[in-house]
Amino acid sequence: MSDEEFERLYGRPPIKPGGRKKVKIYWGRIIIALIILVLLICGVVQLIKSIARHFSKDDSLPAVVNSASDSSAADSTAPVESQPEQVTQPVQQQQWQFKVCIDPGHGGEDDGACITDDNGNVLRREKDDTSRLGYAIRDYLKSKNVQVVMSRETDVMLDLADICKIANDNWCDLFVSIHRDSVSGDVSGFEACVHSKMPEPDTILAQNIMTNLNSVGISNDRGIVYGYTNDRTQNYHVNADTACPSVLMEMGFITSATDNKLFDEHLTEYAKAIGDAVIKTAQDLKIVDANGTRLLSKPMISETKLYFGLDYYYSPGKIPQ
Repeated sequence: MSDEEFERLYGRPPIKPGGRKKVKIYWGRIIIALIILVLLICGVVQLIKSIARHFSKDDSLPAVVNSASDSSAADSTAPVESQPEQVTQPVQQQQWQFKVCIDPGHGGEDDGACITDDNGNVLRREKDDTSRLGYAIRDYLKSKNVQVVMSRETDVMLDLADICKIANDNWCDLFVSIHRDSVSGDVSGFEACVHSKMPEPDTILAQNIMTNLNSVGISNDRGIVYGYTNDRTQNYHVNADTACPSVLMEMGFITSATDNKLFDEHLTEYAKAIGDAVIKTAQDLKIVDANGTRLLSKPMISETKLYFGLDYYYSPGKIPQ
């Protein structure tokens, strides 16, 4: 069959041997293109991971603590990644420190005991003296790295129940309330008032303070009083409703010229004496060791004086873990 006949029959010219053009495949170019594609995909994946890490990063306390737990569970022979921002954070220390509450008595509209001149002008207020001494004790204890909770740091009046709540809610280990006494007549002297049940930890705190005050110099040591001075069956509110060992200090009589002179001249020494007594008491009661490291695994509780029981304080969720 001729070419013309084939074309008329099939509508196309015949394909002759050697007539189809051979297509050349450039394998080198294909391989290079594949490599570039793989690299692009890897780059996109890494970019997505980086973005995801950025938005999911959590710098909160639980994240740091969990990181510490994960690292401690890892193989000790494995290389440790350098993460100084987590290693240096103190939040990994879960144990709370020794803490004392200082209560400068009275304040605000409550002047406490006062002395006046013949015209009724106030010459001296108890709240001013307690503030001066209370703040000096605070500053001294802080210089010794003791955590201090103040019932007040300004001239405000607080309800007695609120003062106790401040100490209890902050899980303070010791409580010291600063006051000054008053009386008609020529009476002087310092004394420490403790709960009427005579709890041993509270007594130790009171005795340590009185011992140190005597070392500085006081007009008269009136000793430790259990309950009220004139009624041993009653208690000062701050001694009755604080969970920790507590003492109410009567720092001399504001009506005594002798005690006022001693108070003014030895205020700094009195603050140091009380601060040192607080620290010594914390060691005596095994709250901390001689280096200030906490030994007690729970807040210090004066068990004898608590009429509502320890279950309230030691119940789950109430004490720091």
